[in-house]
Amino acid sequence: MRTLSTLLLITITLLSSGQDWALINPAYRYNYSDDGTDTISNQIRVIEVDTLGVDSVLYTLNRIAFLCDSCPASLGGLCDGCFMWVDQPQFLRGSALHTPGLWTLMDPDTLLLLVPPVLGQNWAADPTGTVTAAVVALEEDSYLGELDSIATIATSGGDTLVLSRSYGLVRMVRSDGTIYAGIGVEGPELGELFPDPIEFFQYNSGDVLQYHRYGMLMYGSDWREFNYYIKTIYGERVDSDTGYTISFTRGYYQQWFLYPEGVTGVTEFGTQFFPMQPEYPMDVILESYPKELLQILDENGNIQYSFAANRNMNDQGLHQISSIEDSIEDYRSYNTISEYPTNMYNNLYPLIEQGIFNEYIEGIGLYKWGFESYFEPRDILILSGSCVNGDTIGSLIPDAYFFGTLGMNNTVAAIPYHLISTLCDKELLIKSDSDARSEWTIIDLHGRHLKHGTLRHSLSSVDVGSLATGTYVFMASSAQGQWSQRFVVAR
Repeated sequence: MRTLSTLLLITITLLSSGQDWALINPAYRYNYSDDGTDTISNQIRVIEVDTLGVDSVLYTLNRIAFLCDSCPASLGGLCDGCFMWVDQPQFLRGSALHTPGLWTLMDPDTLLLLVPPVLGQNWAADPTGTVTAAVVALEEDSYLGELDSIATIATSGGDTLVLSRSYGLVRMVRSDGTIYAGIGVEGPELGELFPDPIEFFQYNSGDVLQYHRYGMLMYGSDWREFNYYIKTIYGERVDSDTGYTISFTRGYYQQWFLYPEGVTGVTEFGTQFFPMQPEYPMDVILESYPKELLQILDENGNIQYSFAANRNMNDQGLHQISSIEDSIEDYRSYNTISEYPTNMYNNLYPLIEQGIFNEYIEGIGLYKWGFESYFEPRDILILSGSCVNGDTIGSLIPDAYFFGTLGMNNTVAAIPYHLISTLCDKELLIKSDSDARSEWTIIDLHGRHLKHGTLRHSLSSVDVGSLATGTYVFMASSAQGQWSQRFVVAR
């Protein structure tokens, strides 16, 4: 019979084994920052797992694409810097082989890491023995709010790696001084994480999105230009375990439109489910990691567009996803990758004379979509105004332009309003830039109209003492514009 001391010894031995110092867990996604901020610049994830033997597993890691700013046009591109490196390994290398007591990182070079780390231990860190490594520190410390064992390994090649017993690579300092700091791990949900796609589309009753669509496309045998606005007003929302369904009313305002058919006065009613099925082919970007090479296929399975994903934070601290763009010669954005590589490098592709616009903002949803080229075809859809979750962006054209009251030749302008405070008790104060007469309405988050009236002064007050505590939407409109913002009644 095994004694208690024997069982404790077995437990300690297991906790000290290489399994506790797993450099890569295929169920996790590891987020890193390369600029010292909380913006995720790189994400390491496992793409493929190959079992090579009883205790030998090869993990293939995700690869990236990035601009080659130093590549000259003589390589076959349209201009200096119009190139993209594709299928490139990230800083942790392209694959990781795990065997008992050893992690072997490979592509483009090889680095050997012994686990579990032992303070003062030295070993040959590459197959030739040219580079050596040593464990220079081993201590208990906090990582992403969790107390863990942390080991620091320094190599004679100038790289330093800091490992966590539970969460892989904490920090890597490359010989060139570049620092990759771990700031989050998806799986155990620690630290900085990418929002789920549905977080980009959090709409409620009373939210409004307004888009401007314009461009030139082939109609029959002629090139025809178009320029119009689309407004969507959301209504009742019903949540479920897999997402939510929300009703909407959608109208079109035609400024000018050279197709035979018009769009002004056309009103659509319906419901939409979020997370949505891709409305545009390039919505695959919502699931992307930074610098991921994305390929859009046509109906025959052929590659139609290739571009690299860009993820960052905007000035408001919201996650933003777009295609990597590089403005060339001040007149064209080249971010679409050629079908063929350069003659000298298999993984270096020129960028072509076509811009792909594909941008989403957390909480707002689609911000920009479309394409343009040096020649005639172009189709651009861009957010021109919105009121989502009480935050107003741009200016909203009055509903009457979209739903048939005003004609297509009316001039559109907007008067800005704002609430003195979005938190109130009995009185709501509204400031405008003029004394123009405006109609106002207060609705709740179910879309019910609760109060209405008229604003006649640049500073007005509205009695909200009869409203229960909660969140509401204040909407104001006139012949010059429409505006709305959320506010909270708290007592």
